[in-house]
Amino acid sequence: MKRLSFSLLAIIILSFVIVQSCSTEEEESVAPVVQTPQPEPEPEPVEYTITVSAADGGTVSTEGGTYDEGTDVTITASANEGYRFDGWEGIESNESTITVSLLSNTELSPIFNEVTQSPTNYNVDEYWGKIVEFEPDIFFTDDISPIVRQGVIESINMARDYLGNYGPAEWWITGRDLSLTEDFARLFMERREERNQITEGSFEEMYQRHYQQYFYPQAAGQAYSGLNGKRWMGFHFLMMPGKRVDGNNDNDPNFNESEFFQRNLHHTLDTVIHEYFHVVHMANIFDHEGQENDCGNFKPSESGGTFWIEGGAMYYESYIPEKLFSDGVEIKWENVREGFFKDNMRRFMEEIKQNRTSCEKENFMDFCGGGSIQNNPCHPYRYGPWGVAYVNNKVNDPDAFWKTLLPLVNELGFEGAFQTTYGITLEQFNKEFTEFLELPIEQQLEIIPDI
Repeated sequence: MKRLSFSLLAIIILSFVIVQSCSTEEEESVAPVVQTPQPEPEPEPVEYTITVSAADGGTVSTEGGTYDEGTDVTITASANEGYRFDGWEGIESNESTITVSLLSNTELSPIFNEVTQSPTNYNVDEYWGKIVEFEPDIFFTDDISPIVRQGVIESINMARDYLGNYGPAEWWITGRDLSLTEDFARLFMERREERNQITEGSFEEMYQRHYQQYFYPQAAGQAYSGLNGKRWMGFHFLMMPGKRVDGNNDNDPNFNESEFFQRNLHHTLDTVIHEYFHVVHMANIFDHEGQENDCGNFKPSESGGTFWIEGGAMYYESYIPEKLFSDGVEIKWENVREGFFKDNMRRFMEEIKQNRTSCEKENFMDFCGGGSIQNNPCHPYRYGPWGVAYVNNKVNDPDAFWKTLLPLVNELGFEGAFQTTYGITLEQFNKEFTEFLELPIEQQLEIIPDI
């Protein structure tokens, strides 16, 4: 009985092993099932709508539409006559032409403000020396591109906002096309006729004189930007040649005016501030006649001379851009940065020191402009800004020269205004400044304000 039981158990175990062995072999021989991935459905394109609303006073190039996400849409705002474009509602930009990359539904509207037109008839003393409400008149020859026009206007507005809006002021910007110059000069003369300002002979005589003296030299690249007076007519006449604002790259087939202008806005910004500072300076001097100074230039007798005229303009053309930049004003000039003003002043002093022993004049008020500092070692464009820096430091106010001194000139004369503002005479300044120039440059730079 025990033997049978053992045999039966062995048979059962053997059967179990055989069954297990067969089962495993069958499992290993079954091919796996391969799942074929189904393609993901294409996502529906995302679309956004841009709505551009024209405001009173101007037009827009498009009213918008619906576009795929990321589409670049270019829009141009154009002001009507009597209005000025002043930016956008819905986007941070002061450019009249913008490109928007659509990443959401967008609503935009240009801002147009009515321009207060300058008067067409005024006497010589009606507005002189006053802050006025009306805009300056800005003229361009037809060959000046829109981006340069916009940059010039923006620069003029920056200068006016900082230094005050003196007027009447006319800016005449000449391009490189000489064929346009005669018509440009005639437009100037038509304004003189309209304002009863034909004071230098007949219309034709005055036209020929202004064409030969101002307009042709500017367009031909023979003259620099400048304030050309007209005190006896009661307005400020400024000119800028096209070669200055366009970069003189007319014959370069690869020249990109837009890129050049964005990189080199200082060709306009510093020039505009420099020349507009002359407007502020001369607006506070009421002398009609003036006199020829030692430099052979006709200057008002109470202007302080070339040392202070050009010294002030050179000082503020560097100081104001960095001050605006530090105050958060959008400056499209990649060189403007913290320390920009001080670096320029360092460069001026280095040139002074290199040529100091060659300057034989003892009175800084006798310094005359013209040429390079190597050819003119007593150059007021280098000494002058340091003179302004020196006296402004005395009262710890970088704006004292134009904000305090100049408004006192008509009443006190330049020397009286100088002494009242800075507490020293011009003679004392001459002695102190001579000693100051002997100091090490690092010590001299301590008077340049950190902005």
